Amino acid sequence: MAQFSSAVQGTVLDPSAAAVASAKATLKNLRTNITADLQSNSSGFDRFSALGPGDYEVRVEAPGFRSSVVNLALSTEQTRDLNITLEVQSTGESISVTGEAPVLDTAESRQQLTMDQKKSATCRC
Repeated sequence: MAQFSSAVQGTVLDPSAAAVASAKATLKNLRTNITADLQSNSSGFDRFSALGPGDYEVRVEAPGFRSSVVNLALSTEQTRDLNITLEVQSTGESISVTGEAPVLDTAESRQQLTMDQKKSATCRC
């Protein structure tokens, strides 16, 4: 059984260069379609190890940020540093709430009352 010693490691950052903790990173081997997932630590660091040589896709996601995808080629016994800066996600959505008061006829001052026949027969108004 072959043992591999290549790795991909790096830090996930926001636009101000602050670490993004708990970002989800997915590594996909493009030849085999095998994936591995992990979360960045409190310093934004993550590391995929024991990788074979080949072409990989790294996808990083975090709430409030756009996901980032990077393709890379990994050689035998290579440790590849890959720092990723995530862009803040713009919502692009807006909610508009409108309401209108019911139309009030200020020229009409009479009161209107609707009564059914049973009540009108016993009404002593």
